[in-house]
Amino acid sequence: MSDAISGETVTYAYDSLNRLISASGTGWSQTQAYDGLRQPDRPQAGTTISTPVNAATNQLSGYTYDNNGNLISTGYTYDAENRIEFANAGGVQYFYDGQNKRIWQTTCTSGCTPGPSWTLATEQFNMFGADGKQLASYGAAVTWTNSQTQLTLTFGAVTERAYFGGKLVAQTCTGGCGYLVAAGQDRLGSVGKYYPYGEDRSGQLGTDTVRFATYTRDSATGNDYADQRYYTSVLGRFMTPDRTSSNAMVLTQNWNKYSYVGGDPVNKTDPAGTCSPQDDPPCYPVDSQPGCEGDACIVDPGPGDDEDSDVSFGARPQLPQAVPTNSIWNRNINPGQLNWYAQQAGKRLSAAIKLALKALANPGCTALYDIGGALDPTDLLEELSTGTSGYGYFELNLLPPGTGGTAVNAQTTPILPNLGGTFSGVIVDFNIDPYAPFNSSASPVQNAITVLHELGHVYEFLFGQSSTLISDDMGNNATSASNTKLVQADCFPGGK
Repeated sequence: MSDAISGETVTYAYDSLNRLISASGTGWSQTQAYDGLRQPDRPQAGTTISTPVNAATNQLSGYTYDNNGNLISTGYTYDAENRIEFANAGGVQYFYDGQNKRIWQTTCTSGCTPGPSWTLATEQFNMFGADGKQLASYGAAVTWTNSQTQLTLTFGAVTERAYFGGKLVAQTCTGGCGYLVAAGQDRLGSVGKYYPYGEDRSGQLGTDTVRFATYTRDSATGNDYADQRYYTSVLGRFMTPDRTSSNAMVLTQNWNKYSYVGGDPVNKTDPAGTCSPQDDPPCYPVDSQPGCEGDACIVDPGPGDDEDSDVSFGARPQLPQAVPTNSIWNRNINPGQLNWYAQQAGKRLSAAIKLALKALANPGCTALYDIGGALDPTDLLEELSTGTSGYGYFELNLLPPGTGGTAVNAQTTPILPNLGGTFSGVIVDFNIDPYAPFNSSASPVQNAITVLHELGHVYEFLFGQSSTLISDDMGNNATSASNTKLVQADCFPGGK
């Protein structure tokens, strides 16, 4: 890869999991080693990063962590929300707002502990725009007159930033010169030259300006303020575990909650300090993340996201009105992401219905349903999916985990019971949970199999078990797996 500005050619190599294993340029080289799947962040040799990792915890050997997994070595303490409160053994203090934005910071002459000796050397207030980007920082000053008269508190700009089209175009120059200079961001959002994991190549120390990959490099600590967490380029990882990612179940690169962009710092970014919006499936809705606009944050459609599907379905999103603040069924799903997950599930369902209808053109597939001539399965599927059936409808929902705590793909619920054990209607829910294969790792064919599997249960509830070869599998994983294999064999022979 050639640098368009400097002309330097940098060569990269990757392993089978798309993790960077080596990088080399003019006068430098760097290699990375990994401990199986769980350690995607051990840059080695050629630069200063070389630290063993504890395979059981993903924490760095020789460093100390608190019970929440936060790095406390070298003088860090954390607040109740696992955000750095004190750094440099108490010499630096931070405060945050309700969105985890760092709105206040100070350095102290003798420890930032309120009391007679608590003397602030510097005090800084950080201002953010509606889009979550930091706009400016202001320092507070009071002229002491050694009198009892009222004193005047004044504020002066410490740093300022200017954006155009969501991209940083200028910021206060290094050293706080008092005026803006052009900020030439590269494709990762970096200003300056860096090794892959953010170690500086230009000899600059922390300058309280945007440096590596959209992050603010703090002059007091050398750490990178990454919006929701802190990143340290010295170690090539985050200082605290990611508590928001929801795609680690399907992306082994994200099993390590401290790693930076799953081991691919050349092609991925993480502007919010959580996980990369270039992940597939992504771990959060791109448009809702601060600092994430433009081509660098576009996520390619995942499996089953067929934008050209000509199937229109009437699935009704049924999102819960009250969700626990910290997690949903201990899955660490951000409640604010649910609408986005529903949109992704809707795309997958559209593609799955299209394939399921094609499969029903196969007599062997049709034979699984409508035993006794109750109702043509193609007609029933079309009516359920478009919301025009008198027998019920499809909807998108957040379903609770099934047996063993695993995420279920879908669930058919009977309504309006009849005499004789059948029902007049059904609701078929498809899970928007990103841990469910239906909304994450499953292929379009696998999702179509899920649709046809549930269609069998629709027949079971409406017309009795004798109307379908799909067996009642409520609470029985073995029977459910058998039903899935039956649909696959008769409707998608050869997996197509």
